[in-house]
Amino acid sequence: MIDTHWLPQADPGVGIVSAVVGLLLLILGRRLFWLALGTAGFLTGFLLVTRYLPSGSEALRWALAVLGGLAGALLAVFVQRLAVGVAGFLLGGYGALLLAQALHFDPGSWWIVVYLVGGLIAALVAAMLFEGALIALSAILGAAMLIRAWPLPPPVQLWLFLVLVLVGIAVQSRAWNR
Repeated sequence: MIDTHWLPQADPGVGIVSAVVGLLLLILGRRLFWLALGTAGFLTGFLLVTRYLPSGSEALRWALAVLGGLAGALLAVFVQRLAVGVAGFLLGGYGALLLAQALHFDPGSWWIVVYLVGGLIAALVAAMLFEGALIALSAILGAAMLIRAWPLPPPVQLWLFLVLVLVGIAVQSRAWNR
C-alpha cells in the first residue's frame, strides 16, 4: 500500500464541507476564482505546516492554513493576473501530489520536487491560457476536493478525478461561452 503521509488525509468531520466547496469550484470555479485560490492557499498552508511543524498544535496548523487561504483570496481579488500564475503553481503542485498518489507513486522525501514540478508546469500553462486556465484549475481543485472528501481506493480516485475534471471543464466552458 502506498504511503500517503505527505498528503492531508480525508477527515470525516470536514468531508461535507470539502465536498460542497469542491462542487462549487467544479461547476462555478471561474466565477468564484477567489474561492479557488483561497482554497489552494489553505490546502498548501495546511500541507506545509503539517510537514514542517509536525509537533505544532492543531490550532497553529489551522491558523496558518487559514492565513494561507486569506492570502490567496486577497491575491485573487486584487491582482488577478498574478493570482492566476500563483493559483496555477499551488493547484498544479497539489494536483501533482494527488496524481502521484493515484498512480501508486510514493515520492517519499522527494514529494517537494513533485510539488514544484507540477506547480511550475501549471503556472506556465495558466499564464499562457488565462481564461481557460481559470476554468481548468478550478475544475481540477474542485475534483480533487470531491474525491478527497471520502476515502476511496486509489484506482477509483484516479478515474473519478478524471471524469470530474472533464465534467467541470465542460460545465464551466459552456457557461463561459454563453
